[in-house]
Amino acid sequence: MTAEPARGALRAELLARLLPLVVVLVVLVATGAPLGYYAMRVSELRTLAAQAADATASALARRVASRPRLWPFDADKLVAEVDRRGVHRALRHVEVLDTNGHRVAATGERPTAALVWAKAPVRVGGRAAAEVWVAAGLDEARRDALGWLGVFLAAALLLGGGVLAVPLGAVARAERRIGGLLAELEKSREALRERNESLEGELRLRLDELQDAHARLRASSWRALLAAERQRQTIARELHDGLGQELTALRIAAELCEQHRDDPSRVARLVEGMRDGASRALDELRRAVRALRPVQLDEAGLHVALRRLAEDAAERGGIRVEAHIDPLQQPLPAAVELAVYRVAQEALGNVLRHAAARRVWVALRRDPAGLVLEVRDDGRGFDEAAENAGLGLQGMRERAALLGGELSIHSTPSVGTTVRFLIPPSSLEEIEGGDEDVRAAGGGDP
Repeated sequence: MTAEPARGALRAELLARLLPLVVVLVVLVATGAPLGYYAMRVSELRTLAAQAADATASALARRVASRPRLWPFDADKLVAEVDRRGVHRALRHVEVLDTNGHRVAATGERPTAALVWAKAPVRVGGRAAAEVWVAAGLDEARRDALGWLGVFLAAALLLGGGVLAVPLGAVARAERRIGGLLAELEKSREALRERNESLEGELRLRLDELQDAHARLRASSWRALLAAERQRQTIARELHDGLGQELTALRIAAELCEQHRDDPSRVARLVEGMRDGASRALDELRRAVRALRPVQLDEAGLHVALRRLAEDAAERGGIRVEAHIDPLQQPLPAAVELAVYRVAQEALGNVLRHAAARRVWVALRRDPAGLVLEVRDDGRGFDEAAENAGLGLQGMRERAALLGGELSIHSTPSVGTTVRFLIPPSSLEEIEGGDEDVRAAGGGDP
């Protein structure tokens, strides 16, 4: 319901209820006083007419007593004389009737205007000899009453207008307030509707994001399982191809020693070969153990583990690896150290497998932006638009996302690739706080 129909309905309802009352009020005020005035004037004229009739009857009674038979002949003169002696100007006509009802005297012709009559008997010797009728005109009374009627009608109209104006003005103000409230209510409803639509849209967006996150989590879990399985396969293959071959060679050498135990020189050569094979087997075993868990992190810390990782990559790939590892002022949470180490390990592994680089730079620093790890090479690079998820880049991004960090990869074909892993201070504080909570609860290092 809008404001304008509400106003019209209120005014129409109020006008319908007040108008009959105002009409009655106007009629009562406009006619009450003039009618009262007119009734008073009629009563006053009737009194004057009665007084004049009594005076005329008294005078005529004396004449009738002095001239019992001849008085009708000079009644006109008597009536004229009485009229001249001061009959009120409002008295318009006087008539004298005998006992038979015949008019014996009158002051002119009977007027046709509105009159009020009064009569008085002419008594002589205790009996009525005639009747005197006096008429008073109502014209002046009517004019005065009509004049007052005009005055009171104007006053009544003003009063009625005031009676209508006061409540209508109050209703108009109430209507304006109601209109304003309705407008504000409509605005509030519109704002609420827009807010609801916005919230619904945001809720749908958050639901879509949650579903996407759930899908990504399931995909990540599946990829993690596949990655763990591939890593186990790789370690098993390396143990089989490296450690297995060395152990097989040791077994064969031991069998040859048993067969040629009568030839000390050959046995000595076989034992020397067995010693070298055992060393190689031990190196393979250590490399497999490092692949499963970087022992250097527990023994020497992140900066030493990264330097050894760089040295190992230089030895395995036959390339130059420069490590710029800043000493950290305070130890990092174990989860952060492991993530940084694994990202560096994956990045260096990608360089050795795919980049064909001559030089590699590994840098770790902590600055106002947070903890920063960079692995840069001068290899063949790759097209970022056609990035191959099989290079382990997706796994590095997931490790970064789990810690609230960012992983950026910039590569230019024939120029090289830069992998940058950033953990902002806020994420570091949150992780460190979580570590403190775990240690306080007796859970040890994560």
